[in-house]
Amino acid sequence: MEQSIHEHLFTLIRLASGAGEGESANFNVEAAEEWSLLYSLASKLSVVGITYAGICKLPKSSQPPIDLAFQWASEAEAIRGHKVVSRVFRKNSLFQHQI
Repeated sequence: MEQSIHEHLFTLIRLASGAGEGESANFNVEAAEEWSLLYSLASKLSVVGITYAGICKLPKSSQPPIDLAFQWASEAEAIRGHKVVSRVFRKNSLFQHQI
């Protein structure tokens, strides 16, 4: 049975959370178009960073084409950088209330 794009998305999320340990060996998205659809869905649902963490746990042979992998990684790293900047800003904000 062929897995749907939604099933692949949930598999990546499970892998990212550590709950899908045995699933990486059976994960198979063959066509670049399917990977593009999967990326679009992850982006639409705002889970690019999470799904990228799942992709990193896949064997190299099961990972997306290199151009899409770079795009995915770039967006995931941008999200991570934004979180760090936000955390630092909140910590050092001039708008903190002093008691």
